[in-house]
Amino acid sequence: MSSKLLLVIAMGFLFLFACTRDKSNQSEIACGQGIETTYTNNVKDIIDSSCAYSGCHDGSDINIGDYRFYDGLIPALENGILWREVFELSDMPVPGTIGDEMFGQAESALVQCWIENGFPE
Repeated sequence: MSSKLLLVIAMGFLFLFACTRDKSNQSEIACGQGIETTYTNNVKDIIDSSCAYSGCHDGSDINIGDYRFYDGLIPALENGILWREVFELSDMPVPGTIGDEMFGQAESALVQCWIENGFPE
């Protein structure tokens, strides 16, 4: 009986950890290999889940920017604030928030590539 229980517990852990969110290497595939990284095709979903969620850059406070749309990102991209906050200071996404949880290394690399290539729409 105990060996069956152990087997069930082991299988449970296997399924639990096998079904975690897969942060793909999309940035490594897309950036620098002849595939153009664009806001619409690659970056919008990252911005939506990491920045433009409720209570953050969702348009509810005009002082912090509205990142729900490409045009709302342009001022922060052109003046370098987005780059500084995300890549130099690592202040954004705010550590410990849902946005931070959604912004892994692959997402960071893809956004960085996109900005370095002139942030095409």
